Amino acid sequence: MKIKTIFISSAVLLFILLACLPVTAASDPGYYYEAVDVDINVQQNGDLAISEIQKFIFESGDFHGGYRNIPMDKLISIDGVRVSEGKQQYPANPDVKQWVQKRMITGKVIGPEETGFATWEEDNQFWIGWWFPTTLSGSRTIRVSYTVHGALRIHDDIDRLYWKAIWPDRSARVSKANVTVHLPGAVDPAKIILESYGTPAVSRITDSGSIVYTALDVSPKSELEILVSFPHGLAQASPPPWQAAVEKGEAEKQAELERRAYYQDQVKPYINLILILLGLAVIPLAAFIWIRGVFRNRGPVAKVPHDYGSQYSPPGDLPPALVELLTSGKSNTGLTATIFDLARRGSIRIDETQQKVLFFTAKDLVLTRLNHDSKYEFEQMALEKLTSEQGEKLTGKKAELPVLLKEFNKSVESESVHHGLFASTPSESVKKLSLPGIIVMPVSMILMIILSMFASEYTEFIFLPFFALMVTGVVAILLSSKLLCYTEKGAQQAAAWKAFGKYLKQMSRDRQLATESLNTWDSYFPYAMVFGLAEPWITQFSRLEAPAPAWFYVYHPSGGVSADISAPASLSSIQSAFNSMVSTISGSSSSGSSSGGSGGGGGGGGGGGGAI
Repeated sequence: MKIKTIFISSAVLLFILLACLPVTAASDPGYYYEAVDVDINVQQNGDLAISEIQKFIFESGDFHGGYRNIPMDKLISIDGVRVSEGKQQYPANPDVKQWVQKRMITGKVIGPEETGFATWEEDNQFWIGWWFPTTLSGSRTIRVSYTVHGALRIHDDIDRLYWKAIWPDRSARVSKANVTVHLPGAVDPAKIILESYGTPAVSRITDSGSIVYTALDVSPKSELEILVSFPHGLAQASPPPWQAAVEKGEAEKQAELERRAYYQDQVKPYINLILILLGLAVIPLAAFIWIRGVFRNRGPVAKVPHDYGSQYSPPGDLPPALVELLTSGKSNTGLTATIFDLARRGSIRIDETQQKVLFFTAKDLVLTRLNHDSKYEFEQMALEKLTSEQGEKLTGKKAELPVLLKEFNKSVESESVHHGLFASTPSESVKKLSLPGIIVMPVSMILMIILSMFASEYTEFIFLPFFALMVTGVVAILLSSKLLCYTEKGAQQAAAWKAFGKYLKQMSRDRQLATESLNTWDSYFPYAMVFGLAEPWITQFSRLEAPAPAWFYVYHPSGGVSADISAPASLSSIQSAFNSMVSTISGSSSSGSSSGGSGGGGGGGGGGGGAI
């Protein structure tokens, strides 16, 4: 077992490692940025003259160019694009677009060994693509320059420059990023506000008035967005067309963030406290008061003695159905036990019929009425509904069994009250707790699951009151059996019959004790049934070769009920008949028992880029 466990664990670990290898390989682009230097020169007319110097370090693979894409949603246009490498200017070539896109999508190289660049707009993105001769290792420093129109935010008192200088759609890390901003005129540094979002950056204003941001180790998919706020009037520009709609959306988003922050800080703690009090104090206390009130309102009840002592014979002549209700408060096998008890008393005969159907042997039970000797209404009901003088097949009564079972159990309860065993009907007593419990438990569980899925962001303790209700339902169901209103007579009888049940259980296990009752084993069999001992009871007496009862026969008929006896009855046949009867009766109805780092995102730039 130990070797097998080690083998399985090793195989699982190997599978995980192999599955991770392609992911690890795919996450390494084969290059990184040693540095990205972005220079932003704010023009007098509000345009931005931007220069990006990207120094690539190629470590593995083959590379043929690169690209840069910039979202157009927070600017008007981009032009004046130039791409160079050192002193070499890349010529504009519209074919570069096709070469770059083919390389990005398929990985194939269709461009020649030459330099060039192209620009195009697609999906509200401005694309710059460049191409160079095959590079396997080493480094290349590419300068991309362009002019952005309508990217400044213009206000009455202050203007703002938002720009994502280090773009997020990127698979390679940036070792060092420098962003330099030049304003169109001199300004008091105290009137300049510097902020940044995304990757942490250090900002400063130089002696010459330039603004510098520095960030180290910018990981893939991370960004660096800068925000420079300066007095209005340095740039002679008007608000761009997109500004009003964007700032309205940002204001709404900020208001929502503030509402959420207010809720988290000011409201949520009190809601959590209320839910905790409900779940841990209010509901449990209310449940305790309710359950205690139900027990109090049932009136005076006799208690069943726990130390009754031994009982080696039936303490009375109560039929099995009443014994089951008296000792357990339920009526699960009462009808089956009554049929066997009537057979034992000579009122009916049980025949097990066997008939060949193709390759199978079909079995059925035939109940034949011999007399009308019944002391109780429910016994008479069983005789009239399930038996006849000619014999009735049990399977033929299957459609009638649900109604019969309900009426039978109702009659058993009625007789228990009539004979002074209970002060009130057991099922009605039990329902005072079991019915609310059956309703509350599943409803609270469903609500707990649903609200935990959809409301957990508002409070972590939304489940607690419903969990408390669910526990209350479970407790109510478990305690419902304690509501049985025993009379003094019923309590004494219940204790005596429970003691007899212990004796029967002991007999089903003790061979010597069973041997002493070998000739009368079937007299106690119906009672063994209601105590859940039918199978061990028959098994015990089968081993002792106890005689089959006179009221049970096995037939092999060719068609009807009457036929010649072809095999003597045996205790295994009794076992088969019992299982068949229980299956037929309990399977006919399910109701057989009658009781029971924030911010940012404000400006242009960003997008993506990389080597290909």
